[in-house]
Amino acid sequence: MDPYQFLHISRNLDGSLTRANLFPISPPTSDQPLDSIPALSKDVLPRCLVRGHVGDPLVDRQRVFARMLERGGVSVVAHLEEEGHHGIEIFKPDKAEALVADVKSFVYLDAAAPAGGVKVGGHRL
Repeated sequence: MDPYQFLHISRNLDGSLTRANLFPISPPTSDQPLDSIPALSKDVLPRCLVRGHVGDPLVDRQRVFARMLERGGVSVVAHLEEEGHHGIEIFKPDKAEALVADVKSFVYLDAAAPAGGVKVGGHRL
């Protein structure tokens, strides 16, 4: 058997080689039964901080993730910023300071805080 065919390698128009990666397809779902995720438990996971920005294309997934954790009984601290985009903390010092403040608040938050929906600031995620 031809090794190029076996490895799914083909030639581009410019003569260079490329490989068609065959990744498994598993559609995401937010209504997956929690018992199918055995590790998702308040006994296994500690309190979790989930942050997001309205301009971040991943913010919807962060919301779904936070809700999934809450349904599993995990204590979630969620924070949504109105202004921003993915990775804004790298480019804007004031956003980096806000991230540090959120992490400090999360780390030093009273351990007896109620599970689910604790808000650090801003809007509910």
